Amino acid sequence: MMPLVAIIAVGLPTLAGTFAVDTLSRARRPLAWRLGMGFLTGQFAVVALLYVSLRCLGGGNAGWIAAILGVACAAGYDLRRRRKTPAMDAAAPTTALTGSQRWLLYVITAGLVVKLAMMLASVSVVTIRGDDAISIWLYKAKVIASLDALPLDPDDPYYLGGSFANYPLMNSLAAAWPTMLSGAWDERLAVASWPAFYLAAVLVVAGGLRADCGPLVAWAAAYVVASVPLAIVHVLRPGYADLPLAAFAVATMASAMAWRRNGHPGDLALALIMATAMACWKREGIAVALIIVLVMLPTRRRLAERTGSLPWGRLALLAAGLVTWTLAVVDFSDQAATLRDLGWQPGVIAALERHAFRWSSFGLLFWLIAAGLAVLPMANAARDRAVCAIVVAGMLAFVAGVFLLTPQSRFALNDQTPSRLLLQIAPAMIVALTATLFDRRDDPRRRPSPDAGSP
Repeated sequence: MMPLVAIIAVGLPTLAGTFAVDTLSRARRPLAWRLGMGFLTGQFAVVALLYVSLRCLGGGNAGWIAAILGVACAAGYDLRRRRKTPAMDAAAPTTALTGSQRWLLYVITAGLVVKLAMMLASVSVVTIRGDDAISIWLYKAKVIASLDALPLDPDDPYYLGGSFANYPLMNSLAAAWPTMLSGAWDERLAVASWPAFYLAAVLVVAGGLRADCGPLVAWAAAYVVASVPLAIVHVLRPGYADLPLAAFAVATMASAMAWRRNGHPGDLALALIMATAMACWKREGIAVALIIVLVMLPTRRRLAERTGSLPWGRLALLAAGLVTWTLAVVDFSDQAATLRDLGWQPGVIAALERHAFRWSSFGLLFWLIAAGLAVLPMANAARDRAVCAIVVAGMLAFVAGVFLLTPQSRFALNDQTPSRLLLQIAPAMIVALTATLFDRRDDPRRRPSPDAGSP
């Protein structure tokens, strides 16, 4: 019974979200992109519906939420069936691969399949470690699921789920959703979405980079993201908010890159939705979302002649709704307290330097990112070089600033916390650098996709 509930809890939001992504897109996109973005979109919709139901209706009403998702899937399928199938994006030709390149792509794909299969098999047997994942995020999820309520009285011992009441609720609601659907709390079922977050990040990277860089580079970058050791650890020790935040961050970055490439409002809408999910998911998410949005979304590029199915009036209404939602849902007390206590923390630079280039889990990745930033000015064919450098440097500066300027400096001396903050931004940085350094849209060897215009 539990595997079936897990499949429904993950699959239903994915289907609904995929149809929503298809509706927003003017052109057909790779299946990897649609599924990855679809899961993230659907997952955010589920926790938003669950939050509204708990706050306004006094109960989770998981069955009704599942019914709403089912109706959304049926409506999306019918809309897609009746609507003329859009052509493949004209700005997304493929690169003809040589025989050796094709075999290398097969090897990378096979490696990814084996990696994912082994991880999914391990998730069912690895015990969840009793740390912050249990004492904060999953504790709140268990309280909410067991009570089928979200107490709003500050004097209630289970106020806003108990534990740390000022911590964002979205991550705990994502854990509560499968168990509320089943009717009974189960720790293994509660973390069913974490392998899906990991897979979604991998798919978004592969699908998002394919148009600019070709399939070989896209799947190679996806393999790098899938191989980040701490990401793998967070799949096997689920419950933390860092891996979901990383998935939303890379989806925001990939959508923003697509927006800069083709000017479709649907990509801009997806970027805003993913950025809102980041802001609601974890305290650091607000800063990372602002860095990506403020740097990546403004563009002077002329819009495509056909701007998609989302008129600008609706886009403005969506943006206003997302901002209102964020202000209503997020508790900004921690950020306000941090700003009041800003100050230089002596002795932290040495600790960060040690972490940056000697972390057992991120040493090589740090060198690769540093090398990418160093090569970027010399890459004559690279597009949006300045924007890419600013957004990557801005995210790195934010992580460093957390420890250099705030009381969080005490965590700079352990290996886990700085590594977790880097995990949140590593996939987004990989996408930004890969899309810029390996842009092949002007390569004369590129040709239109053979499946353009096919069903």
